Amino acid sequence: MKYFIWVMALLAVLSGCESQVNGNQAEKTKGKQAQPQKVVQKEQLPMEEKVTFKHSIPVKMDPSLPMESLATFKPNARPNENKAKYDLKVKAEKDGQFQVTANIQVENLSADSWEDLVFHFIPNYFTEKNKPIHLQSSAEVHIWGIQVAGKTAQYNLEKDTLQILLNESLKPKENVPVTVTYSFKLPENGARFSQVMGKYYLAEWYPLVSTYRSGWDKADFSLHGESYHTDFSDFTIQYDIPEEYAIVSSADDDPKELVTKGTITGSNIKEVYMAIVKGMPMKSAVVDGTEIRVFSNRQDEAYEAEYLELAKKALQFFNANIGKYPHKQLDIIMDESGMEYPGIVTVAQGNTNTFAVVHEMAHQWFYGTVSSNPSYTPWIDEGTTNFATYLFFIKNEKQAPADVFAAADDHIKMAKDKGKIVPSNYSLKEFEPENILTYSASVYEIPSLKLWALSGNNADRALDYLKNYYRLYAYKEVDANEWLRYTRAYFKIKDPKALGDWISL
Repeated sequence: MKYFIWVMALLAVLSGCESQVNGNQAEKTKGKQAQPQKVVQKEQLPMEEKVTFKHSIPVKMDPSLPMESLATFKPNARPNENKAKYDLKVKAEKDGQFQVTANIQVENLSADSWEDLVFHFIPNYFTEKNKPIHLQSSAEVHIWGIQVAGKTAQYNLEKDTLQILLNESLKPKENVPVTVTYSFKLPENGARFSQVMGKYYLAEWYPLVSTYRSGWDKADFSLHGESYHTDFSDFTIQYDIPEEYAIVSSADDDPKELVTKGTITGSNIKEVYMAIVKGMPMKSAVVDGTEIRVFSNRQDEAYEAEYLELAKKALQFFNANIGKYPHKQLDIIMDESGMEYPGIVTVAQGNTNTFAVVHEMAHQWFYGTVSSNPSYTPWIDEGTTNFATYLFFIKNEKQAPADVFAAADDHIKMAKDKGKIVPSNYSLKEFEPENILTYSASVYEIPSLKLWALSGNNADRALDYLKNYYRLYAYKEVDANEWLRYTRAYFKIKDPKALGDWISL
């Protein structure tokens, strides 16, 4: 297993974004004969103010609650207090510039009246002003205009936080259309939001509406974990791309041919990822009504068949043992570090990614369908996903548990040797970004080993734990306290202090 290579690549990569001015304005011409006009947009600049807004407060674990019976257990998932619908128009120019118009319908489902809207605008994290020092290339980002209900709106932009100030309060049960017109150029060899050898990888490329819960649930962006959190939404994406390029996306209706213009859609998904690529060989197969497609660079084409067979087995295993995969397509791109998005995953080049392929696929169930906030509770989705991945190799591939968990044991030992093991339920900001071993041991490996022990080292019981979890929380959000409620009920943990060697109460 080359899991360490994948984790290191995922967590060590860093990057960033800034807003620059580049515009022009229409000039009037004189004379009877109409003369050619140079029509240029003028960039709408942010206000010279620091971004401040009302923050939501994370839910903490409550160990004083009594243990519940699994037979009568009812989920108490945390509801979101806003809803968004996205209509995105994106044009890719031959020189790598992207022009975007994002029309977003935002609905207030809370009891509060809002004076602002808060978005994750991650492209701005990658500009020269904001990017990490080691990233050699930066993004270019220009906001040309922001409108709310058809009227120009003022905004603040700080790193990846976009705050739009409302002209009129948005009262409970009201909705409002927001339009953000902007352009960007991706950084060369960035991270997630990146261009690599003429291929464009668009992760979190549009304004993502933050979740609202008596305040905006918006954390600062980080690349040593996932710091953004959004609710399930519907998407329509109209695209215009250069010839010879193909769209590979979160949508189920990606075009089969090389077409330059079209529309794709996504329903009830957390975000939309898009890759705009050319010259990538592809192999595909249909499993349980889902088309699996594997894309690679020419030098990795020999591994496509191996990865496709692995993906077929993993999809069948998770379908049978956890729940039905919710999409009609599952794409695997062998050209980026390991990362999950709805309906699509990326892994690094080469043939060292067996564990990563299965792990990223498992995220389609734990993240893509059962939601959690990776900024506050990274162990919930990463630990659960890692556990499901280990179970695939134990149950489906018939590998000995001692062999399967050997990498996890070694990883934890390495972290202890560095003198740093912390509780798994730390929030992302509580981890030291430079201490990758501590983060990955505490968030990925320790939860896997502890859940395996709670399952009595029994793969069938462990899978039943995950299957019930998925059944109860599909398309819902699990916070720290809800995870504790369910885990105590399933494993009959009367005294939560029994979890004290890895969960801080």
